[in-house]
Amino acid sequence: MSKFITRVKILVLLMALSLVLATGSVATANGVGTIFVADEGGGTITVLDGVEHLAVERIRVGSEPHALAFSPDFQRVYVLNKGGANVAVVDRQTYAVVAGIPLAGEPDSILFDPDGLVAYITNAGTDEIMILNVEESGIEGTIPAGREPRGIAFSPDVRLLAVANAGDNDVSILDRLSLTTLFDIPVSVSPMDVEFGPDSNTLFVSSARGDGIAVVDTADRRILAVLTACDGPRNIVQTLDNKLLYVACEIADEIVVFDTLDYSTVARISVGNAPWGVAVSDDNKWVFVTNRRSNTVTVINNATQQVTSTVRVGDGPTGIVAASQP
Repeated sequence: MSKFITRVKILVLLMALSLVLATGSVATANGVGTIFVADEGGGTITVLDGVEHLAVERIRVGSEPHALAFSPDFQRVYVLNKGGANVAVVDRQTYAVVAGIPLAGEPDSILFDPDGLVAYITNAGTDEIMILNVEESGIEGTIPAGREPRGIAFSPDVRLLAVANAGDNDVSILDRLSLTTLFDIPVSVSPMDVEFGPDSNTLFVSSARGDGIAVVDTADRRILAVLTACDGPRNIVQTLDNKLLYVACEIADEIVVFDTLDYSTVARISVGNAPWGVAVSDDNKWVFVTNRRSNTVTVINNATQQVTSTVRVGDGPTGIVAASQP
């Protein structure tokens, strides 16, 4: 009889474990869940623990979640659902979707203004930048952009706003206060992402079909150099000490790391299939890479440029954000 009871207990435990895995909670958090991954193919976001980098929760948010951003107080995560053309607002502590904001077209990237009152959303379907009023949870206006706007970034001095126009093969530089376009700079074919360098005069631009990273002087309005990257460079991110630039190379299945001062190649790191999004932890120790066709996140030690782990997430991961604020 005791053996029978033991077998029943084991069966119950196995069933419970299967239920946990099915719902996406695959580990117990050993720290604040601080890494959020947009699983575009699965309609969910996966939460990774900030200490062990293990998946702790999976949240259903809508159709084709593509990009994410923390609110300035780090209490909420704003998720762009490309398929549903809306924003899902997720409470960071409870993992509950607390609001849904309708959009239009094809939302691609989201960036909060430093004042925290509005966020800017590039719309590749309508060729404009939408202005999201945070308090009212609605779109208060739009800004004309080039064709198929994608990546967006502020300059370090927060005077300039750069937008990659994939359809026009150029980058628009806007004045942050007036939100008017100051000038456009032609770059390579299909620019996808932008990231300012150590100062506001240097802008890095990835070109998905140009296989390089353009280094743009925004003061002189010219290209200083083109860094040989890899096949299919997508999203890029600069480390918090402004020393390194990480480039996700979708076709080459690797990350290329550049020195931001002399533009030399520091490392080439093999990751999963179709790397897409890149994020740096706010202690500058870790770099996280989404692998869209492997359904994984690669964790890289920023000091050594070595892969430390690979974490399975949801289907088709794209956008990723990381922070350690409680």
